[in-house]
Amino acid sequence: MVEPSLDPARVTRSSRSSFLPAFFFLSRPKREALESVYAFCRAVDDVADAPGEQGDREAALEAFEQELDRVFGGEPLTPLGRGLARAAALGVAKEDLQAVIQGCRMDLTGRRYRTFRDLEEYCDKVASSVGRMCVAVFGAAGPAARKYAGATGTALQLTNILRDVGEDYRRGRVYLPEEDLEAFGVERAWLAPGRERTAAEREALESLFRFQVERARRFYASSDALLPREARRRLLPGEIMKAVYRSLLARIERAGADLPERRIRAGWGAKAWAVLGTWLRIGLGPGPRTKPGEGEP
Repeated sequence: MVEPSLDPARVTRSSRSSFLPAFFFLSRPKREALESVYAFCRAVDDVADAPGEQGDREAALEAFEQELDRVFGGEPLTPLGRGLARAAALGVAKEDLQAVIQGCRMDLTGRRYRTFRDLEEYCDKVASSVGRMCVAVFGAAGPAARKYAGATGTALQLTNILRDVGEDYRRGRVYLPEEDLEAFGVERAWLAPGRERTAAEREALESLFRFQVERARRFYASSDALLPREARRRLLPGEIMKAVYRSLLARIERAGADLPERRIRAGWGAKAWAVLGTWLRIGLGPGPRTKPGEGEP
């Protein structure tokens, strides 16, 4: 079972996350703080997917909660806790870290989402909370940056939900709102990987997935509109994450009804292009004048 004793840098190095390109644009203290946030989120998420009894997984989550109490009490015991203490010094809030654990508990109970509003609550806990932690580390705290983080986190999580629709079904989870399945005449069983689908089933699935892709795109557009101009360069890592995931969403759309059969990833070429394009747009683009060193992520 996963415990809060892992080393953040090792977790980051071993990961193939689409978030990683953004880490390279941070100063070392901020990179280490973000590694700790990432390692925490990754470890908590792994609890939900770990084999074993639910009681054991609940105990693992309680161990993370206890270490958070020690972090914010000034007495962390683990490498992860000490890393989170550095993140907290940069403005990462305890309630956002706790929200990630709350979202994991929703996974443990196998909760279904009747409406999109219900799903938004989950997205806020497991993704928008992460966005808020990231912008704090980037040095762009404030109401405008938090709104941007909320929209960005939801856009990324909706992309994740689509990417993992087949894998999640195997684990007994369907995150797509039940009202959407009903609207497009899709049965949950049609999401099963390896299923032989009729032409009518494929057509219904393609319509459902197109609808979900467009919903995610609206959140990306909202994030674009909410990007605070005065913090554009500080938020360059966040914009890189968003660009990588947008390229992932385009691959998801092309998969159509075959989406449950595939594990779609953003290749290194797509990641490199997203990094370069975003850096040219944000890093070299116009922005507010700052004193030397002020704009460094």
